[in-house]
Amino acid sequence: MILSVSSENFGIFEDFEIELSDGLNVFTGESGTGKSMFLKLLRLLCGHEVDLPIAAQRAYAEMVIDRDDLEPEIIAVKWLRGRSNFRLNRRSVRRAEVKEFCDDFVEFHAQGTSQSLSRRFELEILDSGLPEELLEVYRKTYKDYVETVGILKHHSSTAEIDKEIAFLSSEIEKIEGIIEHVGNEEEFLGRVRAIENAEEISEKLGEIDSLLSEETVYNIQMALAAALHLQKLGFGELAERLSIVLDMVQEILSLVKKYENSEEFDVSGREADLAIADSLRWAKNKYGHTFEDERKNIEDMKIQM
Repeated sequence: MILSVSSENFGIFEDFEIELSDGLNVFTGESGTGKSMFLKLLRLLCGHEVDLPIAAQRAYAEMVIDRDDLEPEIIAVKWLRGRSNFRLNRRSVRRAEVKEFCDDFVEFHAQGTSQSLSRRFELEILDSGLPEELLEVYRKTYKDYVETVGILKHHSSTAEIDKEIAFLSSEIEKIEGIIEHVGNEEEFLGRVRAIENAEEISEKLGEIDSLLSEETVYNIQMALAAALHLQKLGFGELAERLSIVLDMVQEILSLVKKYENSEEFDVSGREADLAIADSLRWAKNKYGHTFEDERKNIEDMKIQM
């Protein structure tokens, strides 16, 4: 609050000092007693531009302020030969700094003047009388309204919005279907590679089967029989190694037969996997290289809808 105001040679206030009390202070008097002059003095001390009613070459005004139980602060204005100098707690400052300082606790409402209240101030006054639950509903409704207005700015009609929603819904359904069908991506891609290379794999398996024929096995068996005879003469290591070779060849032939008879390399019936593989490549190019990226984009599209 303002504790006191004093001045020297300020208009009719040649040697003036007044102390203000807590609460309401009322200044009354007939016309010409200095009420408007006192208001002008206060405005000057609060950093406002005023027409200075100073006839003398030298004038001085001072205001003492007490804010929030801090030490009293002093604003002073010295007028000398047409120039004013402002001081705040004995420190020289610009008039604008004094105004900014005083705007926090002093407001002027003079006769015949008007003031435009900020939109935020008006809303705070209106909102203070409403339940918080109602305010939350209003804020959400207003937020939805602003978002809807923003969407409408980018679309010329509701038909376009419906079209965009249908497109987003289709994209979401397509991506979710791809993710569900693929499951484990690494295993799925391995299966697709086998399908895509089925013809070449089948050809190479046939080639191996042809080279490791029954005749080859028979020849190894005969060599093993001869080696077993040599084993009696002290060449046991040769027989052991030939026995290992025979077991390996027979195992390889068994695997080749198994692969040749497997449905894993049968392209028929796997068109769905190949189609999903193409869709997966499309999704990666458009919506992210990982399932995590694609799921994030799905969530963004759902929010957009």
